[in-house]
Amino acid sequence: MTSSTAHPPPAEPPSRRAFTLVELLLVLALLAIGASLSAPRLATFFRGRTLENEARRLLSLTHLGAARAASEGKPVSLWLDASSGRYGLSLVGAAPGTDPRAHVFSLDADLALEASPDRREPTHADPTFLASPPNATPNIRFEPDGTIEPGSLLRVTLRQRDDTAIDLVLTADGLRYELLRHDARPRS
Repeated sequence: MTSSTAHPPPAEPPSRRAFTLVELLLVLALLAIGASLSAPRLATFFRGRTLENEARRLLSLTHLGAARAASEGKPVSLWLDASSGRYGLSLVGAAPGTDPRAHVFSLDADLALEASPDRREPTHADPTFLASPPNATPNIRFEPDGTIEPGSLLRVTLRQRDDTAIDLVLTADGLRYELLRHDARPRS
């Protein structure tokens, strides 16, 4: 028995559909228009992110300072140098460069650091006990048990060039710091 197998007719080559040059130029023009409209908003978004990231880093250093003071049993200082736009965390009394776990950060060029002159009132009978010399660098000091020294700053402000700002403020219970935007800051 023989069977005949029929072969299907040869298929036509698939038609090649492609974009024309005019269609590609039209799409590119639409993308350029969309990018030009969204660029200013993106720039504002990224500037705001810089301020928030720096504020969160400063808040994280307060947590690290308290933890380090408690774990090493030595006082730790979160110092602020507004004139140079630098801040850092180091052991109190350690000579520069001798603290291997010290952290130093520089602010972005668009940001400024403002340390409030207000300090917590000492809880001791002698208020001069914790008084800093007039030319001392503003700081937040963490005691060897991890608590915040009564003479520490109440408020640190990070300000952006466009005048948006975030404050690092001591909570009412005096146990930690928190971040507050200027529009959310309680009126005094």
